[in-house]
Amino acid sequence: MPPETAGALGYCELIAEAGINHNGDLETAKKMVDVAAEACVDVVKFQTFDPDEVVTEETEKAEYQKRSASANQHEMLSQVVLTENEHVELLEHCRARSVEFMSTAYDPESVAILERVGVQRHKVASADIVNRPLLEAIAATGKPLILSTGMASLGEIDRAVTLLRQTGCPDLTLLHCVSSYPAEPSQINMRFMETLEAAFDVRVGFSDHTVGTALPIMAASRGATAIEKHFTLDRGMDGPDHFASLEPDELVDVVEGVRAVEQAMGDTPRDLSEEERRNIRPMRRSLHLRRDVEAGQTLDRDDLKIVRPFEGVDPWAIDDVVGRSLAVDGSANDPLTWTDLQ
Repeated sequence: MPPETAGALGYCELIAEAGINHNGDLETAKKMVDVAAEACVDVVKFQTFDPDEVVTEETEKAEYQKRSASANQHEMLSQVVLTENEHVELLEHCRARSVEFMSTAYDPESVAILERVGVQRHKVASADIVNRPLLEAIAATGKPLILSTGMASLGEIDRAVTLLRQTGCPDLTLLHCVSSYPAEPSQINMRFMETLEAAFDVRVGFSDHTVGTALPIMAASRGATAIEKHFTLDRGMDGPDHFASLEPDELVDVVEGVRAVEQAMGDTPRDLSEEERRNIRPMRRSLHLRRDVEAGQTLDRDDLKIVRPFEGVDPWAIDDVVGRSLAVDGSANDPLTWTDLQ
């Protein structure tokens, strides 16, 4: 979905987070684009970084990253770097498959790379919500930004939003995020999206790190305008993020679930569907005569029954019918209409 229409009323943008699940292989990355396009997502997102600008050679891995066979974070990240030319190829492949190419930049030079590649907008990971130089570099591009808020206090989020607005960011979306890998449903606190929307008057969404497909669909039902979810070709592949990522069939399930939620959300007025209107006659009941009744006879409750179809007086009005007399002869099972009464 183009950024100018992202967040349109009732639409939830779906961002398939390829991240580093390509394991540094361009053909795997392209295959991930194909899978995401076939699932009908809006965006495929990667990650752009220089390992030397993100970690030292001694930085130990986070607990969830220990699933990777690499010795430390520097080695792990060095194995999954994509070159600038590979970024260009991926963007062109995304265009060919009618999905938007996006990437999370982790340092100002990576922002410059993405600008040269030609991204439409930028994404900042939760861990960098406190990275002022990176936020300033992105704001200076004048392009829309999606900012994840995991690990951040409300004060830190406010500080980042204020900086971005002061330095030229024209369009901001905040993603509620719980930076646990995987996150447990009990940790999610989905209502925090409402806090973000009320506090900062921005579009809000959800970056999901739970296992499975339920929470993204729930987020859509709570009004998320964007949902980000990791996916992989195979959860059994080596790497830190595969184990908590969706496989291709699950990505399809999320897309279908979110789109069903959009269709079901509707609006605040009660508007009967055509099918509901057609069902009123065969499903609702109305007042019918229980027995033959002659004209002029006063009706009591024993003369009436409440049965389908809805062709007679609404049962709600039964007290307005009892005690009145028929204007014409009536037969058992006839619907009782107001014109039958005198």
